[in-house]
Amino acid sequence: MRIYCSGSEMICNPGNAITEIIDDYIASGTELMVSDYNMGDRELQCYISSKDYKKVTVVFTRESSEFESWPRLNMGKWAYRELVSHQYEYGLDLTLTYNMARECDGAFFAWDEIDMEVFVAMLTFLALGKTCIVYSSKNKSISTFNDIEELSKFITKKDIISKKTDRGIIIGDNVNIDILSNYIDLPNEIKKTIVKIGNKLVNKQELKKAISKSRISIQKKKKIVELLVDEENLYSELIRNVKEWRIRSGDENELCFILMDMVEHSFLTANNNLYIANSWMVHSDGHNDDIVLYLFERFKK
Repeated sequence: MRIYCSGSEMICNPGNAITEIIDDYIASGTELMVSDYNMGDRELQCYISSKDYKKVTVVFTRESSEFESWPRLNMGKWAYRELVSHQYEYGLDLTLTYNMARECDGAFFAWDEIDMEVFVAMLTFLALGKTCIVYSSKNKSISTFNDIEELSKFITKKDIISKKTDRGIIIGDNVNIDILSNYIDLPNEIKKTIVKIGNKLVNKQELKKAISKSRISIQKKKKIVELLVDEENLYSELIRNVKEWRIRSGDENELCFILMDMVEHSFLTANNNLYIANSWMVHSDGHNDDIVLYLFERFKK
């Protein structure tokens, strides 16, 4: 049995629910796959290392353009393996998740019911027919998901959605510009560059491009994107698209592109990137805006 263990909320205090599950894996001789991320995976590695458990492999990712490298964390001096992400193929996180979902028999995640990377990892495993055991740090509970429907019910029941408001601004893959303009003053520079579908709608991706390429300040961009994030229902959209993928083809490579495309091009990711860009600009001379395009405008080539 091979299990992938990960999560930013992997708090490994002795005797808690997380360490009890890890202890069960160790007792049964399960092969554990862990990543080299700092945060939760550091605590996980530290705990497993304290048990002197040897059936562990550290997996990590690098770009194909980089030289051979080593894991950032390997606290038990275990075997390790690098996964290479070819440029414009998949993101580094999805490369790791996808490979682990294919190779492992299941996964154990610690999730705060917010972290999108962990949610995508769960969805990837379930899409490929693997079981996920999930510890919710929000309510200190353990759930076992065997398929996407069970995860979908959990999301609905717990009201775990990124959509906080419903003003009718976002309709599927499009944004109603008229309604958006009722809540925020959209600069003319952006209005002139977008191509409308009919009289009111614009594709979300096209609007994101227009915001990214505009010369308005990062702060103004952030205000527009923050409003759009509140209207976005990314969890439900991801589940819906994966269900449609299963019916349409079930091709594993297509699954990766669907997940990467939706998350990378979401307003949620744009908002996170603008937050980083804003922090960068605050500590710079304020003249070089290239960081915004680097972070905010990552489109499939």
